[in-house]
Amino acid sequence: MRIINLKDEFTSEKCYIALGYFDGMHLGHLKIIKTCISDAKRDKVLSSVLLLDFKNAKSITTIDDKIKILEELGIDTVYVIDFTDELKRTEPKAFVKDILLDKLKAIKTYSGEDYTFGLDKLGDTALLKDMIKESGGEAIVLNFELDEKMQKISSSNIKKLILSGEVMSANKELSRYYSIKSKVIHGKKYGSTVGIPTANLNINTGYIIPYQGVYVTKIKIKDQIYKSVTSVGKNLSFNEDFVSVETNIFDFKDDIYDDTVRLYFIYRIRDMLNFEDKDNLIKQIKSDIDFAKNFEDYL
Repeated sequence: MRIINLKDEFTSEKCYIALGYFDGMHLGHLKIIKTCISDAKRDKVLSSVLLLDFKNAKSITTIDDKIKILEELGIDTVYVIDFTDELKRTEPKAFVKDILLDKLKAIKTYSGEDYTFGLDKLGDTALLKDMIKESGGEAIVLNFELDEKMQKISSSNIKKLILSGEVMSANKELSRYYSIKSKVIHGKKYGSTVGIPTANLNINTGYIIPYQGVYVTKIKIKDQIYKSVTSVGKNLSFNEDFVSVETNIFDFKDDIYDDTVRLYFIYRIRDMLNFEDKDNLIKQIKSDIDFAKNFEDYL
């Protein structure tokens, strides 16, 4: 797989290209990308995806996450374009002609029904179809993927689900467990004071953080996955007023400070609570641990 930033010098070949914002790489996005890959293999053409790099924006999936998923899917080329003010001011017709047709040599495009592009998002699939057809190619527009309630699966809805703590519903629309990649940092070590040590994760990353609460989680450390339970939010029992993400890792005792890990959110158990009594706090944490250890995977 080739990864090419459009600001660099490169040579391109005729390709089929998937278009979209692709935040979350959810079931609808996967349908678009897999169709592009399948058609390209059938027609012996390169498959490609155009990714917008929003830099410091909070998202469901970072640009690196998207690239990793695309590699696993078997895409041939990933084109990355920085989401700059200049790009935002680009007229829709110029976006299609200058970037898709002239620079990337796209002969077939793949997108969802609601795909928009160019200045003020004035470009739509109707314009895309007309311009690609005029160039001798074809613009394929795929129908929305629907959830269990027959509603459109969308990045905005998945983001709302995560931010409200409904990670199980979000995960089903993603077709995988929502996860964040982060570095283990030094915390207040409150967990150790009650005999239940935790790994504190840096939350100043490019990811959105789920709603406050205690979650069934898994954590990936150096290619090994462990079951865990994670608290997200303010540690009310210790009068803290800042948000933290603290994970108790089952059957694990190694020092992982400064290591980069990936944390998977599986199910929200409960709200963060204020325990004035230490014994009640320990009792509740042990109950959370038992629940998490016995929770069955659903994906």
